[in-house]
Amino acid sequence: MHCTSCGAQLAPLPPGSQPLPCPFCRAPVQPSPAIDPRLAAYLVDRNGNGVPDVLEGPGAAQPGLYRAAPAPVLLEAIPPAPRTPSPRARSLVYGYRGAQGVMLTIGLAFLGMGLLFTTIFCWGLPWDLALAASGARGQATVTSTETVNNVKVNGVRPTRLSFRYRVGPTTYDGDSATLDGMLRRTAVGATVQIEYLAFAPSISRVVGTTRATMGYTPIFVVIFPVVGAVLAFGAWRSNRREIRAFSRGAPVLARITFRGADMSVTVNHRHPFKIVWEFQVGGRPYSGSFSTMQRGELGGIEQSEQLAVLYDPRDPSVNTLWIA
Repeated sequence: MHCTSCGAQLAPLPPGSQPLPCPFCRAPVQPSPAIDPRLAAYLVDRNGNGVPDVLEGPGAAQPGLYRAAPAPVLLEAIPPAPRTPSPRARSLVYGYRGAQGVMLTIGLAFLGMGLLFTTIFCWGLPWDLALAASGARGQATVTSTETVNNVKVNGVRPTRLSFRYRVGPTTYDGDSATLDGMLRRTAVGATVQIEYLAFAPSISRVVGTTRATMGYTPIFVVIFPVVGAVLAFGAWRSNRREIRAFSRGAPVLARITFRGADMSVTVNHRHPFKIVWEFQVGGRPYSGSFSTMQRGELGGIEQSEQLAVLYDPRDPSVNTLWIA
């Protein structure tokens, strides 16, 4: 049955009992009218899932196959802030669940693999960018040239030029690589123009070459750790906001607007179960959501029409479920 005032789903009152206030809007709820015993026999629901046993077959009589809707939560029962989470709340709210957990996992994977490949393929590239931005000019003498046989870029093997130069009273040795045909033919003993960092003169290269053996070609690899860091940070920030709302937020009743599979996320051919809710603060509507790969962890709260939500008074868009 439902409350005639606010529409909240309620457990039916036995015929003949005294009216009780709705736990959500406090309006009086009338007991269910008496029904014909013959009809009542067809409405037996021994597993408490809201579907008569005659419509479910022989297996319906087994208790525990379905979870009955939980009793409505009274906002007065929610402890004041700051709150200490229960073990269940620490697992569901403080942990990374559903889409949040997927985002964190993918972000860390991209970050880890991206850093590995960046280290392998882009070694020396940060110095090249620094030299291109603020390199000082000088002259050097080529001391040797060598073809890098273990690397090939667009079918061409780079040539590494070694050179010697002076900055003030100090002599430095440096080397850099090139794919340019003219620079690759530079003779030993030739004078070349170089770039070096004024604050670290030992970091240098011949103008037109790079310290990175493969040049700027593998710079796209840097995209992977950047994307990974953004995803991981987004998941961490979302989690911290939910923790703040749970610990110090104000309680409010929210109406469930969606419950079902989150088709935008897939993990091992499975979709997380997602709840979306809506509530109002100061006359303005706000929404929130929660998702998990294990629907049973919700304890049946997803079956209610309304649920208790905790929101940040400074920013009600930051909100999360109340988990006792």
